[in-house]
Amino acid sequence: MRTRRYRLFAAAAALLPAPAAAEPPLRLQALEAEYERALAGRHADLESRYRAALEPLEEEFKRAGDLDGILALRAELEALDTAAAARPAPRPLELPLSQAELVGGARHDPDNALLSGWRSAGAAASWSLAGLDAAPYALEIECFAGPFGGGLLEVRAPGLNTTVEIQSGASWAETRTIEIGSLQPSGQAAPQLTLRATSTRHAGLFDLLTVRLVRADTAAAVAAPR
Repeated sequence: MRTRRYRLFAAAAALLPAPAAAEPPLRLQALEAEYERALAGRHADLESRYRAALEPLEEEFKRAGDLDGILALRAELEALDTAAAARPAPRPLELPLSQAELVGGARHDPDNALLSGWRSAGAAASWSLAGLDAAPYALEIECFAGPFGGGLLEVRAPGLNTTVEIQSGASWAETRTIEIGSLQPSGQAAPQLTLRATSTRHAGLFDLLTVRLVRADTAAAVAAPR
């Protein structure tokens, strides 16, 4: 009897939607990013010294007429280039939507992993930036803003005070990435980022999917040629 009940319970549980994955706190993401930067810096230093040690070998192999040595050396340098090109870029920080302080009708929709309810002026979301490095970060958002959507979004953060126009889109299923500007969470006891709708069109400002911070030196490292 117990076995049958267990099977019925397991079958019912399998029909339930999977719980949403927990969003890592911003401070944890910042520590992970710091660790990854340190590893990447150490790896780059080791690779630079290794390449410097390999470079003189080609002339030595040429003088010795060692064709096999030359080919093996060039294969090793190509392998280093391939590994460097495949190395993943450092991850940006994503502000946890579930940890935003929401006012004015903005609300967290965990089933769809977004912030909705930006129907009128005053809807806003705020996040604490405490614990982040005192470094410049590029702020960007991902959102949906379909027909009759859009409006004006006010952005306030340390070193950043701007208003961005959100244009209407062709579809509410079309994801849009908007680069806002640069902020620097330093010099304040409790740095905070606030996004506030100051005007909205008929269908509301947008549905907010992601708020992302990309550290400036990370972006430069990714853009730099190998």
